[in-house]
Amino acid sequence: MNILKTVKTLRLALVVLALGLPLGAYAEDAGKALFVYGQAFVVSPDGERQALTKGEAVQSGDKVVTSVNGRVQLRMADGGLLAISPNSEFLIEEYNYAAGQGAERVAANNEPRSFYVLLKGGFRSITGAIGKENKAAYRVRTPVATIGIRGTDYTAVFCSGDCVGGKRDGLYVSVAEGGVFMKNKAGMLALEPGDFGFVAGPNSKPVRSAVSAEKIAEQRGSDEVPAEVAPASEDGDSLLGGGG
Repeated sequence: MNILKTVKTLRLALVVLALGLPLGAYAEDAGKALFVYGQAFVVSPDGERQALTKGEAVQSGDKVVTSVNGRVQLRMADGGLLAISPNSEFLIEEYNYAAGQGAERVAANNEPRSFYVLLKGGFRSITGAIGKENKAAYRVRTPVATIGIRGTDYTAVFCSGDCVGGKRDGLYVSVAEGGVFMKNKAGMLALEPGDFGFVAGPNSKPVRSAVSAEKIAEQRGSDEVPAEVAPASEDGDSLLGGGG
């Protein structure tokens, strides 16, 4: 058995036992790494940092960190896909789903959750069963706004002093399919397929943008993934290619 996964499982089991719960009560893996290019790491809730490799499991509370040339593609337990771009920090804030049970399990499960935090950098997301069955059970918090969905395929990038080409710092979002909304205390903006959105700061209203998140992500990545080593996901869709 993978050593890192064994250590994580033992820690979860000890927490559950300390709470007086049955061993079966602890969460299953939130997902696994389908693809890792360059340097990437997973940081556990207690701060332990380990290299992330293909096939490695990630769990609720883990933070995925990529280097300036690192890219990671995750398949979550509910079938959702996440492609994390270079120089990023992405936290699996709270994830609760019983793998292999299908969409029916979502409705029966006790409060399924797919909550994330984009601390730095960017990602592309294709919604899994959790968000399809209950859109309020999926969200991504960022330093400037929260992203919610209406069933979707979208890309988001948060720049903080690391955008190139004179682009402003802030959150950039592009929608490929479905729809998302960007919300903070200054307002909310709904985006449809083909729309781009931008939020400059937590006190700034989300607005439409002429700049795509894919282009920002491409410019931030100092080392593009060669096409011949960027594999398709299990359902035939590659999430790792750049966009415009």
